Amino acid sequence: MNTVTLACSSSAFADISLVEAIRKIANIGYPAVDILAGHEMIDEDYPYDDVLQRIKAELNNHNMLVSNITIGDSLPHASISSTSMPPAERNIWSDLQHICRVKHYIKVARALNCSSVTVSPGRITGKPVDLAQISNLISGLNEVTKFGRGLGVVVGITYGPGLTINNAELIKPILIKCRGLKLSFHVGNSHMACETPCRIAADFKHSLSHIYIADIGSGDRLYLVPGMGEIEWISFFRTLRWIGYNKFVTVDISSYRDNPTWAATRAYYYLTNIINGLKQANKQSA
Repeated sequence: MNTVTLACSSSAFADISLVEAIRKIANIGYPAVDILAGHEMIDEDYPYDDVLQRIKAELNNHNMLVSNITIGDSLPHASISSTSMPPAERNIWSDLQHICRVKHYIKVARALNCSSVTVSPGRITGKPVDLAQISNLISGLNEVTKFGRGLGVVVGITYGPGLTINNAELIKPILIKCRGLKLSFHVGNSHMACETPCRIAADFKHSLSHIYIADIGSGDRLYLVPGMGEIEWISFFRTLRWIGYNKFVTVDISSYRDNPTWAATRAYYYLTNIINGLKQANKQSA
């Protein structure tokens, strides 16, 4: 049976070093970690060789993998909302520095034996998305996907609320126009877009590079631990088995920086029980 590999995002552990975050995630039981770009300043203009060596050593100590590197739009001017700026200046994909930053993390992924990075299409800035922004996005994505292919690293793009691309229909033409670009699918964001995540996963089964999971419900947190919200996770993992998805699934606990270990632990045991239950059911029906 095809099965997925659980990973935990380092995003909620941003207040501690990445090495310590890897140690905590490994001790919970996760076999892989999804690294948030910028965690422990592994940036191009920073002497990061020593940090990379320590990360590699910690991964080896726990026999862990890096599932993905998540690259946000965290340049200082990436989220400027001033409507007085020309559209090209408000779009991160028109910024050479951002494209260089993505290429840098593709190289980091390669160094960590990771074959996947996730990029954002950029955040909305108060005005409707125009053709210039989409053109810049496609041009930049084509450049970084070509660079990634040369190093054996797949680039996936995500969508979600507050982003210039916020639903699956809008992502389709982007994937068509960017050779090698894949969908890094966030189940929680799909649910917030009033989509059916099971259907979207099936529709994009040949384009999925990575999957993030987080629950959605009422409360003061954007994302909830899986099992604490509205999403039916047994059906979703059945869908993944049906479409033959056997890559990484990252638990997004970015809303739990106040208690990341608790959130990661609860998510791990809840999801492991679902995955093991489906394995057992498959054996009994074979």
